[in-house]
Amino acid sequence: MRRSVSRTISPAIATAVLCLALAAGPVAAATRNVTMSDSQSSFFPTSISIARGDSVRWKNNAGFTDHDVFSTGPSKYFKSGPAGGMEPGDRYTRAFPSAGTFGYLCRVHAGMDGTVTVPMSVRRVTDGGSVKFKLTVASASLSSGSPFRHVVYVDTPSGSWQVFKTTTKARLTYVPATSGTYHFRTAVTRTSNGSDSQLSPTVSITR
Repeated sequence: MRRSVSRTISPAIATAVLCLALAAGPVAAATRNVTMSDSQSSFFPTSISIARGDSVRWKNNAGFTDHDVFSTGPSKYFKSGPAGGMEPGDRYTRAFPSAGTFGYLCRVHAGMDGTVTVPMSVRRVTDGGSVKFKLTVASASLSSGSPFRHVVYVDTPSGSWQVFKTTTKARLTYVPATSGTYHFRTAVTRTSNGSDSQLSPTVSITR
């Protein structure tokens, strides 16, 4: 007859495993690839969704066609260089720390465009008996000298969409006044001319 064996992990071993897990730190940012070619005047894939802090790498896989990558909003948010400046084999990589939906195009091929979608997040906490919502709109705060800002919108149970905060911060706290479902979304704006990205996907939470 086989005996079942029960083994207990010692506290010392459990503590060591936990320390190793904590030392590993957060998951490293990922990089998604978008390609261009000769056969079609299009980006592939046309639309992608990435986490805050991830990067997109555009590569011109064409044999003889030049392309480029140019942000459509907010203005001057990112670009690969001069119009048509990406020759076959060239690459351009851009990190996206802030939430929003970012459109872009190739300036030398009409109708060649794409989007990068970066979601925000929200979680509910209770602090001293008070319910609060913790919003994360970026992987890192913008510098005070940045020409860009995060514009965070809220839709309350009794109202309509309105600006909650325009900020450089990556994390914010919202205190809901009444019970019900709240919706949040965010965009990136250029302060000098008010040009915006498209809005991030809406996230919802209930008090």
